[in-house]
Amino acid sequence: MLHTLSKRIAFFLFKDGQYPIEVYVYGLELIISSLVGEMVVLFLGLMLDRLMETLIFILLIKYIRIYSGGFHAKTYIVCNMTFITSYLFSVLICYKLRSVQDNTIIGLMIITVVIAIATMIKLAPIENKNKPISVERRPILRRKAVAVVTFVGFAFVMVYYLYRVREFIMIIPGYLTIVISMLVEQRLYGKDGNYEEDGKIYIGKSGCKDR
Repeated sequence: MLHTLSKRIAFFLFKDGQYPIEVYVYGLELIISSLVGEMVVLFLGLMLDRLMETLIFILLIKYIRIYSGGFHAKTYIVCNMTFITSYLFSVLICYKLRSVQDNTIIGLMIITVVIAIATMIKLAPIENKNKPISVERRPILRRKAVAVVTFVGFAFVMVYYLYRVREFIMIIPGYLTIVISMLVEQRLYGKDGNYEEDGKIYIGKSGCKDR
């Protein structure tokens, strides 16, 4: 259904485009699938009366993953289910942490940010077999990932320390979700740039062997 819808839109908008129509179809599939997942999460956020935490979660996951990379499911359904499940667990963690003392929350936030920074330095950007990264872009993406995670993370810590904005606790499960996503994809993709699937090893398209 998603492929058919994307194909129709692509033929309508990009029939005379400069790239093969399959490129536009694939791009539209990604956009529509992402929008569906985000709309479901936003709806859940409204239902749970956690709209601000929901917006923080979406922005963290979507923006940081541009530079860091992370887990990519084989199907759009699994991708969205993973995203929604991660969100629900994050909301649950935030709910549980609301009863914890502020000093402990601040400590957990700092520890989480440090873990995220260390992960970015060590692993970012995580490559996927469908999204190869050139050797030249790797250090650029890594620097951006470290910079964004550091700035956003400590900004959240400072705001919470000064104003006790409880919604900012979402930085803890949000950053942990990104870290776990990177570790899972790195385990699947392989340190040497190869991708393991169904017992077979596929050589990374970018040919990068620096990990």
